[in-house]
Amino acid sequence: MWAGEMLNKLFPNSASDSGPVTVEPLRVSDLRQVRQSWFSGLGRDALARHVERNPHFCWWLPRSGDYIAGEPWRQRSDIGCIVELNARSNARDALTARLAEVFVAQGYKAVALGFDGWQEYASYYASIGFNSLERIVYYEKPNMQLSYQLRAEAVDGAVTIERLKPEEMGSLIAVDHAAFPWLWWNSREEMMQYLAMDNVSIYLARYQGQPMGYFSYTVFDKWGHLDRIAVDPRAQGLGLGAAQLARAISEMRPYGVQRVTLSTQATNARSRKLYEGFGFRLTGESYHIYGKMLDGEKLKVSS
Repeated sequence: MWAGEMLNKLFPNSASDSGPVTVEPLRVSDLRQVRQSWFSGLGRDALARHVERNPHFCWWLPRSGDYIAGEPWRQRSDIGCIVELNARSNARDALTARLAEVFVAQGYKAVALGFDGWQEYASYYASIGFNSLERIVYYEKPNMQLSYQLRAEAVDGAVTIERLKPEEMGSLIAVDHAAFPWLWWNSREEMMQYLAMDNVSIYLARYQGQPMGYFSYTVFDKWGHLDRIAVDPRAQGLGLGAAQLARAISEMRPYGVQRVTLSTQATNARSRKLYEGFGFRLTGESYHIYGKMLDGEKLKVSS
């Protein structure tokens, strides 16, 4: 196996040199033998459920009990995710390389990991080419007041905003992919699952009858979170973003919402200007999404 051979070359004097390093699929029946730390993000039961859902993306070293658990990122079929790596230094290359092989073989173009994963193995992930793909910042509007002046185009009847019907999901996905960079595309599967969740509302915006935007939010008691707002580039500058944001805030009011939060990319200057015009202010909280592109070959291992 490629990963085992590579690890032997990299660490000829490691504890694994008494025999070949064998990376094998991790099964639920193997979990009694895996080595989990006290700080594992996946408890034993959660790891069992994860393995059942993602049998092709979970691997381990039976000799040592080290393992890696992956999955599609946000239900994407082109971006993978390392959910958890629980491995000592001489096992990490073998496990990450094997999971990367699987992602590449299935056509994945990139691999991402969560903030917790990066924090635990930051120097290791940096050594194999991971870096910050985006910094996400948080905004909060502490009241439900609306004083933003909408453009005439948004209020003269050319713009209509109605609750999304399930059969319109194709139109929403088309807007989504036109409005956002590839990294932030939503999959149909994720959006359908999201639509079915409690307290979630999605609205589709049309300009002159054509789907050109959408927004969605979730209500938690007296708190509303704007999950997504999108405008097709062909409709930029017409006030469609402002019209949708105003509508979203208005729709939250009957639920008793008293404050609204959202997150966006730190580099998204257009959206940040819109939010700040509506009275949203930075909370000071932020986080990074880390990852790397896959080049169609093996994931580079540390040297």
